[in-house]
Amino acid sequence: MKILIKQLEKQLEKIEEKIDKREDTFWDRSDNWQESDKGVDFECQTNDLENIRDEIAALIDSAEDFVSNWSKS
Repeated sequence: MKILIKQLEKQLEKIEEKIDKREDTFWDRSDNWQESDKGVDFECQTNDLENIRDEIAALIDSAEDFVSNWSKS
């Protein structure tokens, strides 16, 4: 289980880096681009990645709780 947690943490790190890059890209673009269909789609995709990040983080927390509780019994 600890190996799985480490793998999830690595994936979480990669997703966070991707989100950071996408946010920089979004804010570096013009207001017109941000408000265009492409800009809105780009932002929605970034939001989807943020939701995935949050779900992975919650999964890691649950797995760590499981390991902690399991080792106590």
